[in-house]
Amino acid sequence: LLPDFVGRHRLEPANASVSAASAVGETGGPALMGILIQTLGGPIAIGVDALTYLASALSLGLIRSREPRPAHESGASGALEAWAGARALFLHPLLRPLAIAAALQRVGGGLFDALYEFYALKDLRLSPLAIGGLITAGGLGALWAAYISPRIARRLGSGPALTAGATLYGPGTMLVP
Repeated sequence: LLPDFVGRHRLEPANASVSAASAVGETGGPALMGILIQTLGGPIAIGVDALTYLASALSLGLIRSREPRPAHESGASGALEAWAGARALFLHPLLRPLAIAAALQRVGGGLFDALYEFYALKDLRLSPLAIGGLITAGGLGALWAAYISPRIARRLGSGPALTAGATLYGPGTMLVP
């Protein structure tokens, strides 16, 4: 719905703003959660986290914009339309590598996210506050990237900027240890 909210001419800055909002959450959330876990305990911290999801759901419910209906209805089943979309995606010379890279990033990121905190707690014996601080440092990096990405896209163009970001992402994660 973002293009409907801001218009196609403002889509890149709007995407940067969405990334910045996510980075702010990644920056402040883990630090706050580390403080809550350390001072109030895990169950209360989880309750607070659940309340933030409730607030998010309520906020989404306040959006009154409606998604426009498709220009045409094919009459095909959802499964056939999904298959046609996947086929078009993987036949496209630019979208195929982006989709594969995104899928690999999601799988690898999911594995990393699932193990990161256990490793930090059990093996490194870091406190919840220290883990929150480390995750906050990553959020600061994401916030900086969201801030500079529109400038980079204007200077290099969207395609080269996307390629540069994807190329730097992998080595950047090597800094985590």
